[in-house]
Amino acid sequence: MRATQPPINDLAALDAAVSGFDRIDLLSAVAGLQLLPENAERIVRLEALAHRVACGQFNRSRKVAPTRFVNFATRLHWG
Repeated sequence: MRATQPPINDLAALDAAVSGFDRIDLLSAVAGLQLLPENAERIVRLEALAHRVACGQFNRSRKVAPTRFVNFATRLHWG
């Protein structure tokens, strides 16, 4: 059983969480979430996430697996 990872509550934790991934791939995943009608109430937060990812200084080549992205997205503090 995996240990539960802590929620992402601040910008430093967000930067650390996304730094291991390819920015373009991660932006594509966030853009896909923005297109879903059920995410309409989260559009401002998703836009902020896309901005943070786009402005990041990381440039890894590791693609975001769907299961890993779901894990990442559930750790985000949307409140």
